[in-house]
Amino acid sequence: MESADKEPEERGSNLTDDFSKEDLDKVWQEFVNFRKEKGKDKEVMLLKDAYTLDGTKVTLKLSNEVLKYTFNNIKVDLQGYLRANLKNGKIVLEAIVEEIENEDMMYTNKEKFDHLAKKYPALTELQQKLGLDPDY
Repeated sequence: MESADKEPEERGSNLTDDFSKEDLDKVWQEFVNFRKEKGKDKEVMLLKDAYTLDGTKVTLKLSNEVLKYTFNNIKVDLQGYLRANLKNGKIVLEAIVEEIENEDMMYTNKEKFDHLAKKYPALTELQQKLGLDPDY
């Protein structure tokens, strides 16, 4: 039974059809939709993160090690799905963890408001007109 499971994968590994980023995006989204139908919400959120394509290497950028653990649980399924649907057995998946700098983190309501006020100056004017306190 095991050899029957591995046989299609081995045959698919010889395929080397070219594919574009658009092709990858389409097949990636199909996989996301398939996981969403199965109720795999954590996986769906993870797979919506940004990824890059360099030749046949697909790199997913994650914000922490916990997400990498989740990625490793679905990596084989995703890689097989991409290889089969893009007809290229050379596709390799990789996840890298990019830590978010602590100084960019906003914890209090005031910090969040100040950040948004820098982006949208009209927000400060609106706050003053309505007499709102961002701490609440």
